[in-house]
Amino acid sequence: MTGTWTRLLGTLGIILLFFGGIAAIFFHDTFLAPAAYIEIALGLLSLGIYLFKFFGEATKNIWRKRDSIVGGFGALIILLILIGVNVIANSKLGEKKLDLTTNKLHSLTDDSVKIVKELKEPVEILSFVIDPRAKALLRNLVEKYTYQSSQIKFKALDPDTDPTLLEKYSAQVDEIVFLNPKTEKTVKVAKSQISEQEFTTAIRRCLSAPTKAIYFLQGLGEPDLEDDKSQSGLFIAKLLLEREGFQVRPLQLATALKIPDDAGVIVEWGAKNPAPEAVVKLLENYLKKGGKLVMGLDPMIANSKDRLVPSSYTGLLGRYGLELGQSILVQVLNFQSKSVRTATVIGMTYSDQAIVKDLGGNLTQFSVAQPVLQSKNFKDSKVRRETLVSTGEQTNTESNIAELLKQTPDSKPKSGLNGPHPIAQIAETNSPEGNSSLVVFGDADFALNGLIQSQFNRDLFLNIFGYLLGTPEAVSLRPKQWRNSTLEITVDQKKGVYFASIFVLPQLIILFGLAIWSLRRSRR
Repeated sequence: MTGTWTRLLGTLGIILLFFGGIAAIFFHDTFLAPAAYIEIALGLLSLGIYLFKFFGEATKNIWRKRDSIVGGFGALIILLILIGVNVIANSKLGEKKLDLTTNKLHSLTDDSVKIVKELKEPVEILSFVIDPRAKALLRNLVEKYTYQSSQIKFKALDPDTDPTLLEKYSAQVDEIVFLNPKTEKTVKVAKSQISEQEFTTAIRRCLSAPTKAIYFLQGLGEPDLEDDKSQSGLFIAKLLLEREGFQVRPLQLATALKIPDDAGVIVEWGAKNPAPEAVVKLLENYLKKGGKLVMGLDPMIANSKDRLVPSSYTGLLGRYGLELGQSILVQVLNFQSKSVRTATVIGMTYSDQAIVKDLGGNLTQFSVAQPVLQSKNFKDSKVRRETLVSTGEQTNTESNIAELLKQTPDSKPKSGLNGPHPIAQIAETNSPEGNSSLVVFGDADFALNGLIQSQFNRDLFLNIFGYLLGTPEAVSLRPKQWRNSTLEITVDQKKGVYFASIFVLPQLIILFGLAIWSLRRSRR
């Protein structure tokens, strides 16, 4: 019995030496190295005990069973090949990442990948994060970017060891700095903002050239750019535009009576009062000189509550072949065998125009909107008009405002459903002084605090300015800020799992097989 177990020690020694030697080669500079060296020591000890007791017998057996030994070496070579394939598969050399989650939470979106792969110059990501959990999230996200491009460089800096680095980059503890080494332009992201959307935007911003400002008209009852409390403010829209790298400023055009020279886009959004003729004239002249004008025109109900007030911009729109429908869009929903009418309508159809071409199959949400139409008798061939967004078929228009306001939600329309209806148009023209663009929406609510983050409203709104200001990389579907619900593990922990998969588990299986074989043999 003692001889059987001693022989088993010889076999065990060979196994431990084999796996321990391979582990020592691949993990000599990691925390797993001591485990590999201990395994080698145990293997030498086991083999030494066996040779001490059976050296002569072992020599005879080797010669007698040389055919079996050759077969064993063949099996050993196959095992080495399998381990080599496993090592390559777990390295960058043979890496091919697949993300099978529904929302692609574990990989970058196609737009982020495109931006990163097309980088012409390096971007450095400098981390001053000290919070352990934020560090794990950061490293996990950065690995997705560095995997896609060698132009992305990452450095984890310790603000406690070298506080002068914080001063050098004007950073704070727990901030991430995106640096363009060529221009030394920096963009900072807080640890609470660690997400693909923020990182892709930061990369784009630190590489982009300065853009002209976006001016939002104020003074005619437009939503406040600084209103972050109510649902009807433009604070979130302003914040999102600034995160895209745009400069956003208010403009009291009725008092200034001059459009600033650095204006890239003028925005008339959600005005509740009629515009003075002087303001309309300034905007018309601005467009004639190659300006970019974006308008969100809510239907304005008369004080008598029985009709819509014609827009102050009817003449301006007409010069570009556009007109407002002078009615309110109504969505009809079938719910529990009843028809429910609502002034919240859904944008479902999009053209191939650059602003909306990527929105196909996605929804946008509008509230108390009016259709924006192309004038049928418009003859100017220099003006190119295109519908951007249309409602679905389950909509109709209501021009009898008094009747509409009296109706209950389940009131049936007098006319049948006649959707889809256009809710946004773009008109563009070339002139000697520049290319002018007019974008008109029959609703302003979709970009206000209460709705801009619903459905794909955010992307629709931001894409307008990316297109008009000539930054095509900003015309995209931005990644959603979902959080992973998966367990985050450190790099060392990943190596531990890898070590267990190709070394520990195979050894346990072999040893278990040897133990069963020895028990059966000892009972004969």
